[in-house]
Amino acid sequence: MSEPQVNRPGSDVAAVEILGGEQGARVLDEYGRYHGLRGRVVRTLQGFGYDGTTLAIYDEALRKGDLLLLAALLQRHGVHDMGYFGPGRFQQIRILDTG
Repeated sequence: MSEPQVNRPGSDVAAVEILGGEQGARVLDEYGRYHGLRGRVVRTLQGFGYDGTTLAIYDEALRKGDLLLLAALLQRHGVHDMGYFGPGRFQQIRILDTG
């Protein structure tokens, strides 16, 4: 996989993470197994809300070979929406304002 290209001055491409496959699923760590006690507690609490469903969807997609882009870098540069172009479809994705 080629490195992501971010052409905006001051952009740190090292902050872009693209997860994929089994290794990506381990990094996402749906149940917190690989991130110590704190990770397990956080994932357990997330499992009670919609976050648990979201984590399960991402985990399944990663294991099927899909990719997951972590968008913190995009948020810092003021991106508010993203578009996903898949086979025969387009989906607009709203980035939540966490600041």
